Amino acid sequence: MELVGGCHFEYGVLLAGLGREDEATAQTNQAIELDPLSSLYRNWLAAIAFFSRQYDLSIKLAENLGDEWAFSLGVCYAQKKMYPEAIANFEKSIARTGRQTDSLGLLALIYGLAGRKSETRKIISELKERSRDHYVFPSVFAYAYLGLGNKDRALTYLEQAYEEQDPALFYLKVGPFLDPLRPEPRFQALLRRVNFPQ
Repeated sequence: MELVGGCHFEYGVLLAGLGREDEATAQTNQAIELDPLSSLYRNWLAAIAFFSRQYDLSIKLAENLGDEWAFSLGVCYAQKKMYPEAIANFEKSIARTGRQTDSLGLLALIYGLAGRKSETRKIISELKERSRDHYVFPSVFAYAYLGLGNKDRALTYLEQAYEEQDPALFYLKVGPFLDPLRPEPRFQALLRRVNFPQ
């Protein structure tokens, strides 16, 4: 049963990245029926709602999942401009999982959106320092520079992410934090290069 549930879940992940939220939700619900105790599957329902810009629904789905999924609440609160709540949840998530670079990039973005640009710059400095010894995905820097409102730098890093096959580009089509970039010709060109199937 777990294997079959996992197949539905993985297919739901694929469909969500393609922007096919209704089908993704149906697959994820099938996975939950097969493994009702999986917090991973339940969290993915919240993620699909997030990608669909249904932030209240996403919060409702994620808020009972526990601190393990504080990240999911953080991204939703950020999109609702509830920055203190977003930052608190991100900091809780980072305290639990360590200072992983992908989480730091999004925290830098949220600090910037909250007007705490100095905190964004500190994280960018930390990420640059860490990148001297360890690989940091370009998408991490793209999100961080969006926190400073620097669309040009963010796009440059996303283009680098394409060249380096950064897995975060899987969400290029649906990621809400990238919405400020969507009208930009460079972003549209990048979407065409990624060539998502319909």
